[in-house]
Amino acid sequence: MMMNPQRLPLLTEIGLLAAQASVYSKLDKLLPSNPTLDPDEDPRYPLTSDLWLEVLDRVITLAKMDHRDEFNPENSPMLSEFGLLKEYRRARWELEDELMHPEYY
Repeated sequence: MMMNPQRLPLLTEIGLLAAQASVYSKLDKLLPSNPTLDPDEDPRYPLTSDLWLEVLDRVITLAKMDHRDEFNPENSPMLSEFGLLKEYRRARWELEDELMHPEYY
């Protein structure tokens, strides 16, 4: 089956968000936030975690799209580059498991 035309823009968005989240994660390691400050006052802390949550949300959306369209890519360099391939496969497995065993969901 042909892949969804919205797949490439979504994959690009995942890559951009993951790159940004990765940079913020590295900055957090180099310049840790001050534990005496309120986390809401340090703009880097919530931004980093929010970015990774957005990335994971988009990965799940991609998995749903591929599952719905019955598109099964053999590999995904973009997801592999940022360590997201495992999350993608987990989301696909859960969708397939839900389809096979709807009584548990």
